[in-house]
Amino acid sequence: MHPMRIRKEYHLLAVLVIVAAAVRLVVAPYSSGSDIPQFEGFANTFLRHGACFYLYASGAQYRLEGWPYNWPYPYGPVWIYVLAALKPLVKAEVKAFYVGSHYYVYVPVEWVCAVKSVLILGDLLLGLLIYYIVKARKGWKAAAVASAIYLFSPVSIYESAIYGMFDQVVALFLTASLYFFLTEKGKASGFLSAISVLTKQVAAPAVIPELINSLRGRKMIHFMLGFASAVLLVYFPIALMCPASLWNALTAFWATAKPSYTYPIPYSFNGVSALATYLHEITREDFTYLLQYWFVPYISLQVWIIFRLLKGWDPVKAMYASYAAFLATYWRVNYQYFVTLTALAVVALYLSRSLTLKEEVLIIYSSIIIPAIWVFIYPIAWWFHVHIQHPNTFVVSLMESITLHVFEPRFYVAYSLTLTTFLYMSVIVLLLTRKCLK
Repeated sequence: MHPMRIRKEYHLLAVLVIVAAAVRLVVAPYSSGSDIPQFEGFANTFLRHGACFYLYASGAQYRLEGWPYNWPYPYGPVWIYVLAALKPLVKAEVKAFYVGSHYYVYVPVEWVCAVKSVLILGDLLLGLLIYYIVKARKGWKAAAVASAIYLFSPVSIYESAIYGMFDQVVALFLTASLYFFLTEKGKASGFLSAISVLTKQVAAPAVIPELINSLRGRKMIHFMLGFASAVLLVYFPIALMCPASLWNALTAFWATAKPSYTYPIPYSFNGVSALATYLHEITREDFTYLLQYWFVPYISLQVWIIFRLLKGWDPVKAMYASYAAFLATYWRVNYQYFVTLTALAVVALYLSRSLTLKEEVLIIYSSIIIPAIWVFIYPIAWWFHVHIQHPNTFVVSLMESITLHVFEPRFYVAYSLTLTTFLYMSVIVLLLTRKCLK
């Protein structure tokens, strides 16, 4: 490649990363979602109890442990290891107290910045990874566009720089596993697939296509060796020093898996769940039966995906479809899950060599455009003052100026139903299209 072209390519990539970082860093210190103060409680408990952390992960002893909320820690050990590494760097503590009947939780800026630094770094690395994956097949110009779609997605910016949830770390490991899968490095692919699941188990549906495609001789051995080594590495300290807590890790997960109404409705991103919750609110009747069998359509779609994979379906397309099918059917879909969906959608759009125009349009709308719209509808300025003791009024006003401040639950029910419908359409159209890629 000509030296001038190389310089132009890397100058563009540098600009993308610098601007993406600047957009996040400008707002990151001034806001916090409710999970960031809870993360501090998790970290303190791990530092006190070490490998026995999961004995306390249910949240039953949250007051004794100094957690601001009674929410459990239902994830794998990877994220708690990260939090435990961050906490000694921050001396300031979360403040949680009542004034009359009002409960206040304030987060020190130092802890906000410590957590978000990991999230923003994960975002930037994922943008770079998407660039290099797409560049290998489509060239650097297409790679720059693909990277920009992710880096400047309102979904990724909101989760890393405003609210503060760690799904970009999950998506980074998952996308890296896909990269090694495509380059036929089975051990690395299996290792990173396991790390993604052990960071947050919602990555599991997207790992299934990699596993199915590895069911051939040495591929299977290499993938499973990598996967098993990651599980052993992550869980060995717990199994060695506090084996009783392993069972608690499972019970903490299952405690959050039972279907129930999803509050608040503006944060309910499965259409059926949002509708059931709204109908319960206005009628006081029981509508949980609409949620209890969410796994039936999911398993049906997943079996269909596996069948297509065994017939030679494009594994990149299958990985996206598998995760999208989970979000279309699962009863509790949180907004942060769309970080991973956005990343997988971008990779699928550029790496799947057999997409029709209809498939492309449905992927773009269901996984990029419609999820992004929510940021400009919901009053996100809330996170710039609810947990920040001394809010930056200029930033609060700025955030208020870019959103519509919609509070009406019926609107969010309609929004979630639309989103779920498009996800179903995206997956089903992908499955019905008979083009195959070996």
